[in-house]
Amino acid sequence: MKSGPVRITRMPMAEFNERVARLDEEKRSRLKPAQLDVTRLTKYVSDSVTVRSGEPIPECITCGACCDIFAVVPMAVAESERLGDFIEVTADPELDVVVDRLVKRDFVTGRCANLRGEIGREIGCSVYELRPSVCRAFEAGSDKCHELRRMYGLEPQLTDEEVALFGPVTRARKIGAITNSVCFVDSVSISMERSEEMPGMYESKRSVNMKIVAAVDGDLENCIELHTYNPDQENWLQSEFIGMTIEEARQRIAARSEQGVSN
Repeated sequence: MKSGPVRITRMPMAEFNERVARLDEEKRSRLKPAQLDVTRLTKYVSDSVTVRSGEPIPECITCGACCDIFAVVPMAVAESERLGDFIEVTADPELDVVVDRLVKRDFVTGRCANLRGEIGREIGCSVYELRPSVCRAFEAGSDKCHELRRMYGLEPQLTDEEVALFGPVTRARKIGAITNSVCFVDSVSISMERSEEMPGMYESKRSVNMKIVAAVDGDLENCIELHTYNPDQENWLQSEFIGMTIEEARQRIAARSEQGVSN
């Protein structure tokens, strides 16, 4: 764990999403329009299909596009504890149920709070050795890397012929993996129970039921229910299922339930 005090910025999901949407709109208004659907592009060089022959792998320290553009960068619990400074997103303003931990953003500029330097010239990460796995997995020279660089004006745009060639290929790409997942409050009930501290008296007890749903390959119209749970007994981060198949996600849920582990 990182030495020093832990600093947590906590906000309800609705407020966080509103801020992120505003920052994303402002940022993209300053960039070149995407020629290809970024959400359909791979972050792995080995899976890339749009890279021009002989195109060199970009130098990360003179780029920074991938660190700047994504406003939502999730972390596992262990990763956030090592970093010691992060955003916690709660499902509801009135219910203290954490459903995600994210890399902290500068909500004025929209940049990652750990980014230092100037995009496209000289850039660095102040927590490079502690950066989360989602950052480590992003490969320089991948389809997604090159598209982001084109949006920032760091390399030439694709020709019309290349867009016509690569567009259909990337739009049709199916990997069978979870691209979106959400933990939300499914129901809240109130019951009256005898007080353990004050015999003969009753006290109200609130019970919250959470639900996790996921979308595969960006199909938001056909979300799949993964799990329902009581947050007093289990803790889940919605982003921990991203990249898994539905079966892998259900196996993780089942394994954790068998172990009796809450987080």
